Amino acid sequence: MRNSIIKVLVYGIALTLPTLASGTIHNNQHMIESLTSRDKLDNTDVDAVLKTVLDNIPDDIIVYPTEGYYYFWFYHQGNLIRGNLRFSHRLVDKGQVSFAYYYDSELRGGEGFKIYHKMYSSADGLILMPLGSRKYQMSFQGSKKIITLNIPVSDYKTIADEAFLGNMQDESGVIFALVFNHQLRQFYYLLDEAQSYERYYELSPHISVGTRTGFVYFQDNTRSQPRKVLVGVASRNSALNNFYDGPFDQLPDHNLGNTLFKDYVSLVYPFLKGEVDSHGHFLDKDNSRVVINNYIYYRDLKDFRYLEQCHERSIECVQNFISLSKR
Repeated sequence: MRNSIIKVLVYGIALTLPTLASGTIHNNQHMIESLTSRDKLDNTDVDAVLKTVLDNIPDDIIVYPTEGYYYFWFYHQGNLIRGNLRFSHRLVDKGQVSFAYYYDSELRGGEGFKIYHKMYSSADGLILMPLGSRKYQMSFQGSKKIITLNIPVSDYKTIADEAFLGNMQDESGVIFALVFNHQLRQFYYLLDEAQSYERYYELSPHISVGTRTGFVYFQDNTRSQPRKVLVGVASRNSALNNFYDGPFDQLPDHNLGNTLFKDYVSLVYPFLKGEVDSHGHFLDKDNSRVVINNYIYYRDLKDFRYLEQCHERSIECVQNFISLSKR
């Protein structure tokens, strides 16, 4: 996935355990006792699985990732099922919700690994009724849920050579501001340090690493307001397609249509001019869009030693490092 500029949106799979919810303590006893808690559920009956999920999530749910994925997981017949409900801007505008799930397996893609997916609408008995800006009531087979789609805020302040494209939050819970640098013709993810929910350790005076996510940041002090620029994501997380595989798949869809995002994509990828819509979706591929991943996928943190020489220079030095590392 990291070598492609295309991502597929149908399933939006994430394959690793997430951060614990506030106030929640998980324990091995509960995990073992949960292994057989839903043995009677027919996992091939997509409607039945959806009903089970809806009956066991809160009545009021907040969809934090900004491309509209609501992730869930539970045990079934001794195995772990993972999946998501998707409320993307394109779907909810049509009264549709995507539902997908699968058995989590150490041999992903091997025998027994099957993804179940169904697109729901009123024709399938699922009613999605708007209640206001980014808020909906969803009804299905007697279950009713209030859905709130997250619009994060950040402490980003506009500077002369950048275009602000929107605040975003990915599956890891990290909040970024997505910006486009006019001089370098590149996209950057800037960490919102005011709402950072993890500890960091310094790899060097100007490079820090998130202890939970493994995200690597360069401290850019060349601006009037110092900020942390995302420069690296662990390659193992990208390979697993988990919650820490980077923010490329949770763009600020709520705001992209109000920007020149499509034009900026063409500046980065000239061969895509006229091929994508205002949100970066390919016009000839319904379920694919451009990947915005201007950072490296690292195997060893030693890869970032070169960046220390950039601490008194412009972001151009950082971009040279990213570009060279991707070759």
